[in-house]
Amino acid sequence: MNSQARIRLLLVDDHPVVRDGLSRIQELDPQIEIVGEAGSVLSAVEAARRLEPEMILMDVRLPDGDGIQACRRIKEFLPETHVLFLTSFADNRFVLASMEAGADGYLLKESGAQRIVDAIHSILNGGNVFDPVVTHNVLRNFRKGGVNPLDVLAEREWRVLTEVAKGKTDKEVAA
Repeated sequence: MNSQARIRLLLVDDHPVVRDGLSRIQELDPQIEIVGEAGSVLSAVEAARRLEPEMILMDVRLPDGDGIQACRRIKEFLPETHVLFLTSFADNRFVLASMEAGADGYLLKESGAQRIVDAIHSILNGGNVFDPVVTHNVLRNFRKGGVNPLDVLAEREWRVLTEVAKGKTDKEVAA
């Protein structure tokens, strides 16, 4: 990615206060430009179609469905658009479903603004970003003898998860 290019970002969350807070990441990185906001699956799909953002920050739960449905629908007509889930749900089912839908990352809302900015850049540079808590939960479930959540991972996702499990930073994994 060109270091001077603008990163066109769409924010999708049903809480205006969350979208307002997320819009402050523009202050941390002048490359980031919030080009739109949406609060539902329907408005997210419409905004993505109209705005064609490079990146979408999206919550898993939306009032008219879930972000996973929205991600899947958006990826059908904008396969190059990156999706980073930013949510309060560390549930394995959501994590695995988001990966299956084509998401590039999954962070918890407790992540700091700089962590979100770093994740955006890591993803745009070809990486995947998963919150350490989420990774821990997926691995713990696997070790307990549950359904193997790693069976759904693509080779690249497997490599990323292995590096994250070793404790590497997003930047180290992206490299």
